[in-house]
Amino acid sequence: MKTPKKPRDNRLRECFQITEIEGVGERVICLHCSDYDRTLTKFNATKARQHLTDQCVGVNEEMREMFLQSSQAAKKQKTD
Repeated sequence: MKTPKKPRDNRLRECFQITEIEGVGERVICLHCSDYDRTLTKFNATKARQHLTDQCVGVNEEMREMFLQSSQAAKKQKTD
């Protein structure tokens, strides 16, 4: 039996413009800077979060910290 999918964190997706490209995938553009404009087969939350926490110049520290705390690595540290 398949386990149900985890709910998405829409706060992450709200930081990007995601446009479907038929037959190719999705174009993902950061709404906070001009450095992230990628065509991907599908939205990759890990890469998007990494951009926002490590590279994006348009994200404030509060938002950066929120995304760091919601990463799988941070959640795993809390349980250890």
